[in-house]
Amino acid sequence: MNGIKSMATLIALWGSTIFFSWFSVLNDPVHMDKKLKSWLFTFTIGSSLYAIPLLFFASGFLHAHSLLVKPEAERFTTDSLCKYYMKRTIRFIPVLAGALIFAMCVIPLLGAGPFWVKYDAIMDPCKTYWWTVLTFTNNIIPTESYDAKCFPFAWFVPCLVQLSLVTPLILAIYTKFSYQTDPDIPKEGKQNLVRVFFSIIFCICLGSCALATGTSS
Repeated sequence: MNGIKSMATLIALWGSTIFFSWFSVLNDPVHMDKKLKSWLFTFTIGSSLYAIPLLFFASGFLHAHSLLVKPEAERFTTDSLCKYYMKRTIRFIPVLAGALIFAMCVIPLLGAGPFWVKYDAIMDPCKTYWWTVLTFTNNIIPTESYDAKCFPFAWFVPCLVQLSLVTPLILAIYTKFSYQTDPDIPKEGKQNLVRVFFSIIFCICLGSCALATGTSS
């Protein structure tokens, strides 16, 4: 599963880099039209978009395993949750901070030319919203548009962190209904509670997608 997660991460970065270059910096409609009609492009670079859901699935499986493999008394203690949250958040901050500093302070000194104005336009929101990258909210703030965000092309990093933060809550409720031995609640009743719980989560996710689609359109 770690191998799947690593491969999905590399494929997602590869595809995102190519799409970012084509649709923002090297905006050549003729060249893009030819590539979009190519089956080889669809099979390789186009399919890289589906690597991100695979990354989320593998990460969720590993996060759940790291919590559930512990003894029941140690799963959701304060010490265990603090270690979990620190591991899921702090490890990204140095990488994101380094990328942000390099993109804002170093790259502008290395290039020039007719396309450079596009890079300035892409990085301009970071002058105001650079802090959203370090707080893992640059996929939400600001809410105006995609182009108004800082590092919008790295949206899957804060999304992964946000999903990781709610994982212990979901697992705590799931284990509460799945493993409890309270004789007052029959086995079928526990299963129904779990089904209702995950149905609510699914509806929330579906509603969020619909709301985001309606807002963007």
